[in-house]
Amino acid sequence: MKITVLCDEHIPHGIVTALRLRGEEITHVEELARKGLSDAEHLEYAATHGYTFFTYDVPDFTALHLTYLREGKHHAGLIFAPELPISEAVRRLSAFLQRYDRFTLADNIWYI
Repeated sequence: MKITVLCDEHIPHGIVTALRLRGEEITHVEELARKGLSDAEHLEYAATHGYTFFTYDVPDFTALHLTYLREGKHHAGLIFAPELPISEAVRRLSAFLQRYDRFTLADNIWYI
């Protein structure tokens, strides 16, 4: 089943645009009028709506992931990346999304 991605507010919009052109289902928190909300609120929204969350914010989202595991809560996966040039981020994320399905990503952390 196809992965749907929600990007954190610090992810450049160019990544979203380029991946959409490649046929990926991807959106940005700003497009959903969710900019400025807490990391916990972003992850809760992503989990509730079946989005895999893409972010640069490894420490905060790792802590949230561990809280979810401890509390028996579920999410559709977290994808972490360092801040890369847009072209490299698009290449890595595109390859990643082609390799996995949403069932594999669920409740896990992934690094690209």
